Amino acid sequence: MIVKEEELFKIRKVYRDEFKNKVYHVPNKANYGGDAFVYASSVYEANILIEKYKEEDNNNLFDSWGYNLVDEKCYTGELTDESTQIIQGIYYVG
Repeated sequence: MIVKEEELFKIRKVYRDEFKNKVYHVPNKANYGGDAFVYASSVYEANILIEKYKEEDNNNLFDSWGYNLVDEKCYTGELTDESTQIIQGIYYVG
């Protein structure tokens, strides 16, 4: 479940600590399109996930070279109860 952070105060049955991860939008590099998101507790954790993803994709099979690191400006204002992960969506456009 993903909800806007300010909406948590309106939902009485849901507690903020149930939503452990923030949703960060991953900016893409030049010549890459699409959108990707990282579910992580902090910018630091999000960037570790992105770096690990790039290391594991050393042949760029999954277009990981098009992923930039995130900062606080990339926070979407949404929280999630989903586990820490990358939602892939960036692709090479030439």
